[in-house]
Amino acid sequence: MNPSYDKIHDTLSFFGIDNLRQYYVSTGNQLKAYPNHAIRMDYYCLCLCYQGSAEVFIDNKIQLIHSNEIIATRPATIIQFINESEDFKIKFLFFEKNFLVENASNSFFLDKIKLFRGCNYHLISVNATQRESWLDLLAYLENKTEQESAYIEEKIRTIIYYLLLETADIFNQNKDKDTDKQKQLFNDLYFKFCDLVNANVTANKQLDFYAKTLCVTTKHLIEEVKKTSGTTPGKIINEALIQEAYILMNNPTYNITQIAFKLHFSSTASFSRFFKRISGISPRAYQQKNLR
Repeated sequence: MNPSYDKIHDTLSFFGIDNLRQYYVSTGNQLKAYPNHAIRMDYYCLCLCYQGSAEVFIDNKIQLIHSNEIIATRPATIIQFINESEDFKIKFLFFEKNFLVENASNSFFLDKIKLFRGCNYHLISVNATQRESWLDLLAYLENKTEQESAYIEEKIRTIIYYLLLETADIFNQNKDKDTDKQKQLFNDLYFKFCDLVNANVTANKQLDFYAKTLCVTTKHLIEEVKKTSGTTPGKIINEALIQEAYILMNNPTYNITQIAFKLHFSSTASFSRFFKRISGISPRAYQQKNLR
């Protein structure tokens, strides 16, 4: 049976927050309670503790989060809050990969920055200047999420990209607290697989093609990719393919049948089923929304 994942909406519903977007920026108000059960996140999270402390169980390890520390997690991370101090306060950003890379030329951007390489999470200390700069960026992002404009989602993506790069800079300048995980060698096969998918996904959707090209068995590729990234090769292929679809769908010169042909689907119907299964919306509805 496949493991269950919490979407952003699922997590926020615990706090009584109704959010159907593919991203969320916290207000910074003190939360009165945290889930007492473990959740497996299906999204990325950047969280800054700016007051108090908390004890969490994350990926089978107890971790203490102090004030002036950022925790960065990627999908498949399992986290459970155990204890929080009475004055514990955090500011956080949740976002889904598909939202961030929808119009990006490189759908593996998140996998290649060191912030999300090697393990599911990193805990990063920040000084006073870094903390204020980080909080200012998050406040700016929060302000933008409350505005309405024709290009608001593009603006939000740009700010998230910048916040990620700023956080990655802090991470590179500081030593990760989790020294054992720092010593782990990152699986080179995973990046070779991702690069191969990025270059061939429109013509080759079958896992067998990638395994043969990399001179490994499909079983070994599945095991190594899952061990490194917490996800399956099939999901990575689908994410890359939906990225190619987004790019074509945003081009008004192509209709859905042409896009299905370009992506080597056997029919328009099979492409439409794939697109709706991955994105949650039909190709026609997506074009109507984005090509207004």
